[in-house]
Order: sequence, then C-alpha cells, then structure tokens
Amino acid sequence: MSQTLKSFGSLIAAFALVIAVSLGFTSSALADDSVAFTAPPIGQCFVVKQSITVEGTATRNVKTVKLSSSTTPQPFGSPKQVNDDGIWQSKILFNSPGTPELKAQGLDESGQPVGKPATRSITIKDGSC
Repeated sequence: MSQTLKSFGSLIAAFALVIAVSLGFTSSALADDSVAFTAPPIGQCFVVKQSITVEGTATRNVKTVKLSSSTTPQPFGSPKQVNDDGIWQSKILFNSPGTPELKAQGLDESGQPVGKPATRSITIKDGSC
C-alpha cells in the first residue's frame, strides 16, 4: 500500500472519530448501561411528607432501577421495573427536611448493578417552598 493511501486512510479514520465523539457515539458510550433522571427537576423544592414522583430513563440492559437517597439508609422499596420504552417511575416521600441527593442505580436481569448511578439533588422543607 502506498504512503499516500495509508495517510488518506488515517485521515478518514481520524475524521470518523471526531464525528463520533462530537455526536456522542464513542464505543464506551454505546457500551454503557445507565439510568438518568427526568423528574423531579434539579433543585426542586418539596414539603415534608409530600408525595414526590421520580422518573427517568434507562438504557438497554437495565431492567430495574433501585432508588435510594443520601439521607435514607435503605432503598425506597423494591427495584422499579423499566418498561419497554426504557422509562421507570416511582413515588417517594421524606419525613424530615433536608437536601437529600437521590440516587438511581440500574440493575440487570439478575439484579446486579450496571453502569454508574444517576444522582439528583432536591430540597425538602417543613413549611411551604
């Protein structure tokens, strides 16, 4: 193979990599199994004992999502099912004020953690927000 052809091939490969990275299609991004929050909004304020709807999305190998927070020692109930559209949902509440960080950990079919957990900070107040 001529040097010109090798250089041209390297240039094409580099160009393809730049496009893939700029669009977010790297091999590690495609391989990651993850969850993300879609609700509540970051920093949203809630009142103590108010029902909070927590929603999110999950990638292909995540079958359930385990929810917990920085202020509760145990998860919020059993893991939540991810539907066929990759969406999960749960209702939670807090009994005391604070600024907990919600954590959603994706689990595979066997219940093993996959990917990095998603986090979301919210505010819980005694009175109105």
